Amino acid sequence: MAGDWIKFETVTPDKPEVYELAGLLNLDPDAVVGKLLRAWIWFDAHSKDGHAPVTVETLVDRQVGVPGFVESMVKVGWVLRSGKQIRLANFERHNGQTAKERGLAQRRMAKSRSRKGYDASVTSSVTNPQPEKRRDKGGFNKPPANIDCL
Repeated sequence: MAGDWIKFETVTPDKPEVYELAGLLNLDPDAVVGKLLRAWIWFDAHSKDGHAPVTVETLVDRQVGVPGFVESMVKVGWVLRSGKQIRLANFERHNGQTAKERGLAQRRMAKSRSRKGYDASVTSSVTNPQPEKRRDKGGFNKPPANIDCL
């Protein structure tokens, strides 16, 4: 579908894990980023929670076009293996509907804040609340200023 997407951090191409994968697989780091995107897309499309049976390792390797790619992701900590299951590390942060909703909300707020005429004090009051104003209950504690008390 045209609306399908995954969250991708702009710092990913420079992460140490990318360079470690490049060394393990004898690939260019930019090629590794492309292969990672293919693997993450596969998990996003075929898993609700980032879990898959270990039997899909070969399938994902074939999808990205590199034998041993998933095993290398295990070595750098981006795929976790437990018994007969593999799991994409931090799946819930970057994949699935809730991550997409958070990403869209962040984008909307950034766009809203960048508009001309935006009043920054609106959000700064949330982070720097003003002291609460106190009122006399019912106005009965003090007499009006223009009335003399006996």
